[in-house]
Amino acid sequence: DATIAYTQEGVAGRPVAPSMADLADGSYKEVAIHLAAIPFKSLPQTTEGLSQFLISRFAEKDRLLEDFYSGKGFPGQATAVETSISASIARVVAWTAIYSLCFGTRLGRRLYLASIAVTGLGGCVAMAGMRAFRSRFG
Repeated sequence: DATIAYTQEGVAGRPVAPSMADLADGSYKEVAIHLAAIPFKSLPQTTEGLSQFLISRFAEKDRLLEDFYSGKGFPGQATAVETSISASIARVVAWTAIYSLCFGTRLGRRLYLASIAVTGLGGCVAMAGMRAFRSRFG
C-alpha cells in the first residue's frame, strides 16, 4: 500500500495534487512515499469485510497525510533519493522504447502476455486477453 505526499516550494501545508507538468517543471521539490506491506492472506474474504478493510485503510492514509503535512513526516525510516529532470526524461524515453517493443511487435505482445500468465497475476484474465489478441492479430 502506498501513500504519496507532495511538498511545493512556498506552500505551507497540503498543496493541490500536482499534474505531470507541475512535477516536470520542478515546482514540487519533494515527493514522499509511505509504503506498507499488506499480506494477501490477511485480506478479508467477504465483500462486507473487504469494504470495511478499505475504509480503514483510507482512514489510515488520511491520518498519515495529516501527520505528514503537520510537520511530523511519515513514520519509519526515511530514505532520500535525489533525481533531476534530465534523469527523469531519460527514464521516460527508456520505458517508452521498452513499451513500444512490447506492444509494437507481434513477438513483444506475445512475450508480454505470456509473462502475465506465468506470474499468476490474473491468470484467467491473461488467458482471456491472449485469446482476444490471437483472434484479433492472428
